[in-house]
Amino acid sequence: MDSPLPPNRQAWPTFADWLMHSDGRQHDLLHHRCSGTVAVDVCRARTTEAFDNPATDHLAIILVTAGRGKEHRLDFGHGEFSVTPSPGLAVLSSPNTPSRLRGKGPYEFLTVSFSAQATTTLLERSGLSKGFDSAPLGSKAWGDAQVESLCLDLDRASADSTPAGRLYVDGVWTSLVGRLLHLSQEATPSEPKRAKLHPRALAQVLDLMHARLGSGVSLDELAEVAGVNQLHFGRLFKQATGEPPYAYMTRLRVEEAQRLLRTHPEWTIAAIANTCGFSDQSHLSRHFKRIVGTTPANWRKAH
Repeated sequence: MDSPLPPNRQAWPTFADWLMHSDGRQHDLLHHRCSGTVAVDVCRARTTEAFDNPATDHLAIILVTAGRGKEHRLDFGHGEFSVTPSPGLAVLSSPNTPSRLRGKGPYEFLTVSFSAQATTTLLERSGLSKGFDSAPLGSKAWGDAQVESLCLDLDRASADSTPAGRLYVDGVWTSLVGRLLHLSQEATPSEPKRAKLHPRALAQVLDLMHARLGSGVSLDELAEVAGVNQLHFGRLFKQATGEPPYAYMTRLRVEEAQRLLRTHPEWTIAAIANTCGFSDQSHLSRHFKRIVGTTPANWRKAH
């Protein structure tokens, strides 16, 4: 399928940008979302026939989620290979590299794409100046339960555009990059087996989370305050607190909502939700009931 590139561009920004502007004869775009401070782009589509993809500025994981096609011939810029699409199979598309795909469906696929530059920056901050080699995962089809789970988690989480939702997407994206790095057999920085967050660093992280309850804070900012690389921060934080950063931040917001419900009876629950960083009253209510065991309105009546 031939699709003209945007004026003065050698590549589309993301796979979804091109998919939405192509003529759609061979595919149906089911949904498209973008979330996270690193702009993780997620789209789900259905196709009856494989189609060529133009170059984009992103790394993209193309994951088959449903259906089963006939044998395909694929070339993502690292040599042609064959595969029969089935749920769980994936391939990695390199940035600024067009691909050639031939084969019949039908099947559904999920594409998770993100900036190659943001990935390089993340790895450099983690001490991996060599960067990420996409060739090992772009020269064959492969399946990995962790990558599949993380991609599906990003698909679900990208619907939440709140600051807490973006923080969660950042965490999952970081884990995804780490897993791809492992699968591509890139060397990772050695880390002491008993590495822990220093109590002072943890206190600074918690202070920042408390200060940014309403506006949100990125995983990158928290890792920088802690003085550790972003690839390891989530694990070290959970080791220190018993919860991942997103869950901890959500609990802090619910606790702040409890305080405001008690001290400001004149405030509406919707206003309290907004003050505490929730997208709306229902968003607060869902997390409030999960953590406290009752709704904000019932809790306020009892206190």
